[in-house]
Amino acid sequence: MATPGRKPLKAPPAPPAVNEVAIADFTMAADTMRELQMGCTAERDTLNRMIGRIQMGQAFGGLATALTLRELKSIKESKSYRNMAGQTGVDRRGLPIHDLGTWDGFCRALGFSRDKVDEDLRNLDAFGEEALDGLSAIGAGYRELKEYRKLPEDRKQALIEVAKMGDKEGFVELAEQIISNHIKEKEELQKAVEEGKQELGAMEKRVGVLRQQREDAEAEDARFAALGPDGQLAELQKTATDAARRAWVTILQLEAAMLKVQAADPLAAPFLAGLLKRVSVEVARVETALSLPSVSDVPADALEWLEYQAEKTAH
Repeated sequence: MATPGRKPLKAPPAPPAVNEVAIADFTMAADTMRELQMGCTAERDTLNRMIGRIQMGQAFGGLATALTLRELKSIKESKSYRNMAGQTGVDRRGLPIHDLGTWDGFCRALGFSRDKVDEDLRNLDAFGEEALDGLSAIGAGYRELKEYRKLPEDRKQALIEVAKMGDKEGFVELAEQIISNHIKEKEELQKAVEEGKQELGAMEKRVGVLRQQREDAEAEDARFAALGPDGQLAELQKTATDAARRAWVTILQLEAAMLKVQAADPLAAPFLAGLLKRVSVEVARVETALSLPSVSDVPADALEWLEYQAEKTAH
């Protein structure tokens, strides 16, 4: 029986049913996260140990070996250095490195510049571990290795074989000879290329001239065709008259020159006659080729007409 003046108490709500599936999923996700974190931590520990090992090698004056470079190559290609993201450090000069999770920051943590590591990796790809160690052992530096990489494969292989034997003197002698020959061949090839370019330029110029001449000839043919029969005949006659006028002027110049020869040598008549004979032979040839009457048979008024036309053309 309820107490007068007091409301009956309500029963508390039942607790929600336990979702075992959700709990299992959460537990699995948490375990996976812990495994990933442990893997990331292990990877970071490995990278940190590598940094320490290489820095220690530098402290004793050592250089990066081909084995170390192979590790760096793997790290760069897999981008595992990103596991160091957010971690800071200092380089060998004491300057801060804000993020070891970048390739630049990771290389600086090792004590090298990014450019130097990338150059070392290019040498590793070009020569391989054993050959690179051999080349380093006989004192081949970055400048030399860069030059060796440019050599043809057969000559580069010859250098590698000598380097593997550790024959420093023989290696230097062979390298100088190979590089000298390579430079000479390169210069000869460059010279041939330049000569080829010049020849190609001259050929293109000749082709351009011929193209322009063809275009001019086509334009002239089109202009001439547009004149019609009467206009074409008039133009052809004018062209022939101009040519005759030039020949006539040349004859006058020949006469003047022959007079000077005769004045200098009264016995030069045979020589001068020979010159005129050559001219007359050409005139006779033209007469025969065109089936024209002999020049001696042409009336005088025709000559006067030619002189008139020549004067007219000249003005």
